[in-house]
Amino acid sequence: QKRKLKDGMLKWTANLVPKSLLDLDTESSKMSIQIHKALLGYMGDKAMSFPATLAQDILEKGLQNLKLRDEIYMQIMKQLTSNPTADSIAKGWQVMCMCVSTFPPSTEFEDYLLNFMLVQKEKKGAVKNYARYCLRTLEGMLASGASGFVPSVEEIQAYKERPPILATVELVDGNTLTEELPVTPDLNVGKVVEICTHFMELVDQRCESMGIFVYDLARDESIPDPDAEKPFAKLVRTPRPLRNEDFMGDIIVQKARQKRNYKFVFKRKIFLPVQNTPSEDVMFNRLIYLQAEDEVLNLGNLPIADEATAVKLASLSYAVAYEEDFPDDPATLATDDDYLVKDFIPLGWREKKSVEEYAAMVVANRSVVVDWGPKGPQVAQQQFLEMVWGHELYGAHFFNVIVLSCGLSMPTDLRIAFNHSGMWVFDMDYNKKHSFGYADIYRWGGSSSQFSLIIWNTASESTFELKLATAQAADMAGIILDYINAIMEATQQEG
Repeated sequence: QKRKLKDGMLKWTANLVPKSLLDLDTESSKMSIQIHKALLGYMGDKAMSFPATLAQDILEKGLQNLKLRDEIYMQIMKQLTSNPTADSIAKGWQVMCMCVSTFPPSTEFEDYLLNFMLVQKEKKGAVKNYARYCLRTLEGMLASGASGFVPSVEEIQAYKERPPILATVELVDGNTLTEELPVTPDLNVGKVVEICTHFMELVDQRCESMGIFVYDLARDESIPDPDAEKPFAKLVRTPRPLRNEDFMGDIIVQKARQKRNYKFVFKRKIFLPVQNTPSEDVMFNRLIYLQAEDEVLNLGNLPIADEATAVKLASLSYAVAYEEDFPDDPATLATDDDYLVKDFIPLGWREKKSVEEYAAMVVANRSVVVDWGPKGPQVAQQQFLEMVWGHELYGAHFFNVIVLSCGLSMPTDLRIAFNHSGMWVFDMDYNKKHSFGYADIYRWGGSSSQFSLIIWNTASESTFELKLATAQAADMAGIILDYINAIMEATQQEG
C-alpha cells in the first residue's frame, strides 16, 4: 500500500495533494498546496474561474520564492505523467512553457527537468513540439537566469489561441538568420520582424518595410492532400507575405492541417519608388540586393526586355558572387561546376542561347566589373539594383489564380501581382493583360478558396467583378491593404 501510494505521488491526479512533493519547510509546503490547486484549475482538472490568473499566480510565486521553483516543476511533471486527458495535457505543457520562460530550476534539479523534457521530446504530436520548445527555452534560461517578469493575463490567454513555437527564419539566399527562436503565443509577426532586424543589426529606417514570408515547399506525395479536389489544387503557391498582425503559431497549425511543408523567410515586403536609393547600411543593401537578384534570376518575376540588359545583370551578379575569382575564359564559365554561368542568366533568357554563348558574353563584361577594385562587389550590387529599380514590377507580389468569372476577356490561368502601382494581370507567361490602380479597386474579399474584386473599368465606365479560385485570398487581401496604408503614410509624410 505504501509503495502504491509512493508511485502515485508522481503521477497525474485530479485531487489536491496533501503536502508538497519535495521536502520543504512548513510555510513553503502550505504554499505548494495552493500552487497545486491553481495548477489543477488551469489544467481543467478542477473547476475554477479565471484560469489565466491562476497560471499567473503560479509564475509569481516561482519568481519570488526560490524554494518553490523545483516544487512547481515537479508538480507540472507529475500532472503530465499518466494524464488521461488531451486538453489537460496541453494546458499542463502551457504552464511548463510559461515557467521555463520565467524562472529556472535549481542547479540540483535541472538535470531531472532536462531529462524529463528529453524523454517527452521523443513522443509524437503536440507533446513533442511543446517539449522541444521548453527544452530550447530552458537552455537559454539556464544560461541567463530568471527573466525577472511574469507574463500578463492577456499574454497567458494567448496560449488558448495558438501554441508557442520554435521558429527558424532564413534569408532569401537560404542562409539561416535564426534557428529555433522561441516565439510565445502573444508575439506577433511584427515583433518577430523587430527581433530579426536586431539580429541583423539593421539601422536603415527602411527596415520597417521588412517582413516574414511563408514559402511552401514540396509536398510529400505519399500523404493525401486535403485540398486535392479544389480548383486551385495544382497551382504553385507563391511566397506568402504575412501581415504584422499575424501570428506564426497560427501558420504552423494551419500548415499541419494542410499537411504542407514550409519555411519562414525574412525579406522586404513593401517597396515605394521614393525609397529606391542607396543605403549607408551595408547589410540592408545586401538584403535588398539578394531579394532583387532572386526576383530577376531565379523566379523570373521581373521579366527583362532585351538581351543586353539580361547579360549585364548576369555579369554584375556573377561579379558579386565571385569577386576577384571571376574567370577570364568562357570555357570555365561554361563547363566548370564551381563557376557555371547558366544560373546567373535571368530566367526568361536561359534557353535562348547556349551556355557557351552566354559564357563568352559574360566574360566580355569581365574587365568592366573587375576593374572596380576592392569595392567591386558593392559597386556591382548597387548597379544591379539601379537597373531593376525602374522596372514597373519591382516590389510586386505574385499570386497564381484561376478565373471563375470576369467581366473582361481574360485567360483562365493568371498571375496576379500587386505593388506600389496597383494590380497587374498577366497570363502564365508574364504577358500583360490588364492593370488597375488601387483607386480602381472598389472592394475585395474572399474565403479559403476564392477571392473576389470589384474593379472599375475605365473603358466601359462601369464596374465588374473578378472572381478567382485561389488558396491565397487572405494573402492578396493583406498585401492590398498593406500597400494602400504604406502609400497613404508616405503621402502624409510628404505633405
